[in-house]
Amino acid sequence: MFENIKKAVSSTIRFFFWSLLLIVVLYGIAVWRGCGDVVKTPEKIVLEKRDTSNSLSYSKQVAQQVLDAIKDGYYIKVQTKEKIQFEAIAKQGWFDMEGKRAYCSRDLLYTIDALVQYAHKTDTKFAFLSLIRLGSDNHGMIQADGSVLCRAVDINIFDNQEVRFKVPTEADKRIALNCMLALIAALPAGRYSIGTPRPVGGKNIDPSNDFFLPVTDLAQNGRSQDFENMVSQMAKDELREALKANPLAEISNWYPDAADHIHLKVFDKTDKK
Repeated sequence: MFENIKKAVSSTIRFFFWSLLLIVVLYGIAVWRGCGDVVKTPEKIVLEKRDTSNSLSYSKQVAQQVLDAIKDGYYIKVQTKEKIQFEAIAKQGWFDMEGKRAYCSRDLLYTIDALVQYAHKTDTKFAFLSLIRLGSDNHGMIQADGSVLCRAVDINIFDNQEVRFKVPTEADKRIALNCMLALIAALPAGRYSIGTPRPVGGKNIDPSNDFFLPVTDLAQNGRSQDFENMVSQMAKDELREALKANPLAEISNWYPDAADHIHLKVFDKTDKK
């Protein structure tokens, strides 16, 4: 009888041990994937003050901060093209784009500065997909003096949350929403437009899997839509709360964009609404 009790106790202990181990492993996976209730609430951090009066000097400073973030492991999945652009800007304040001087707008630089500071202060990862791109109204518009102005950045990862929306699972949708919520929380005062992730991307659509803004016809891609068009009620409700929590960050345009990033355009303070 004593032996039976020992076996029963031993089995119970093993059961609780393996159950606890399984919980720890599942929790770790959830944190790594960035899904579920284990995701921390996005923070609103206090930004360090910068001297932005000299655009060229400030461009160099912000670009160097981005390069430091790469070295320190905050900026991950770094693409060669963007790294080369940041290296040139850190050195001279601009990037040579097919013989033209390409600059980032001061308001975009201020926003990138804020996002990098957020990563440092919260010890989280981020990744940019596209910065300066000639021929794009947002990423590289040619100015009257022949220079190129970039006012947007594509964000693949923010606050450890990676946008994976080509064939999104429910977990992928949750993660993309978490990414956008954290991004809105981190934005400094300003006016923005946001291109939301959409399934498949490119020249293909998948209306049955739409989560943010609907695309039932490819002609809708990149076209501004009313915020109330959000397909997911959960996304609509949580984004609305995030916008209330950071009223100084005004999102004036929403539109469906691509499968692997959130497109963030920063308007200049002089732009008309």
